[in-house]
Amino acid sequence: MHCGWPAIPEWVFCSEAGTALDERNVGRAWERVRRRAQRHGVRPLRLHAARHTFATLALQAGKSVRWVADQLGHADPALTLRVYAHSLPSEGGDLAFADFGGAAEAALGGSERLYPAPTRSCEDAELRNSAESLARREGFEPPTLRFEA
Repeated sequence: MHCGWPAIPEWVFCSEAGTALDERNVGRAWERVRRRAQRHGVRPLRLHAARHTFATLALQAGKSVRWVADQLGHADPALTLRVYAHSLPSEGGDLAFADFGGAAEAALGGSERLYPAPTRSCEDAELRNSAESLARREGFEPPTLRFEA
C-alpha cells in the first residue's frame, strides 16, 4: 500500500483518490500561490512558466534533450531542442577527446595551435583524409563543404 492507495497512481500530481486533477481546482490553487507570492514581492507568473523553468533547469543540469522531451510529453525531441536550445550547456572548443589519426599531434608541432595554418595542398589532403577516416570509423557523416553562390 502506497500512501493509502492500493497501487502507485499513474499521475505524478493526482487527487486523493489517485485520479487526474481537475483543471479548475489546479487553476484556483495556482492563483492562491500567485497572490501569496505577489505579497512577498514575486512577480506573477502563469502556471505554464513552471513547465519552462523545469525544462530549462533539467537541460542546464545535463539531462538529455530526449529525456526532457519525454517528461514534457513532446512526441519529437526536435521541438524541445528548438524551444530550449538556449538552455543547453555550452561546450568549449576542446577537441582533446578526438583522435585524428596522429594528424592533430603532427599539426601541433610544439606550438599550442590545435589546427595548423595550411601551407601546402598535401597537408590539406592529409587532414581531410584523417577526418574522413574518423567519420567512417565512428559512423559519422563526413562534413560537406558548401560554397555560397
